[in-house]
This record gives sequence, structure tokens and C-alpha cells, in this order.
Amino acid sequence: MLFVIPGIIKAISYSMAYFVLADNPELSAKETLDESKRITSGHIGDLFVLYLSFIPWVLLGAITCGLALVYVVPYMQTTMANYYLELKDN
Repeated sequence: MLFVIPGIIKAISYSMAYFVLADNPELSAKETLDESKRITSGHIGDLFVLYLSFIPWVLLGAITCGLALVYVVPYMQTTMANYYLELKDN
């Protein structure tokens, strides 16, 4: 239980790595994670709240036996991509 909160913080700080790598395919894995950590620093709380806002959508997907996930997953990925673009510009 002691490592849950730091684990969540690390996971959120590395959550933009997919988008960083898509923008910069020449980066190594370490450089990608470092860049993700750099652009998310100071925005961990905002990202956490953003992830929390997806919980009702994921629950809707579970209730519909995954049918709603056809719409929910692209919505979540588009939201995260737009947030990445906003972070990258700052």
C-alpha cells in the first residue's frame, strides 16, 4: 500500500510517452520517458483528474459488456492526444 501513491504519480508522469514517441521516433526509450516526465511535471494533478473523469465512461463500457468501449476508447485517446498537444505547446 505504501507504493501505490508514488506508483500512480510515476504512471501519470510517463503517460504521455506514447505521444512523445509518435512525435519523435528517433528518441530512445529513456529519452522518451524523460521527455514525458518533463512535459507532465506540474500537471500531475490535472492529469489525475482527467483520468478520474473517464471512470464513468469505462463503467458504461463494463455495463454494456464492452459495446460502449467502441466509442469510449477513441474518445479517451483523442482527449489524451489533445492534452499532450496542449502540454507540448507550453
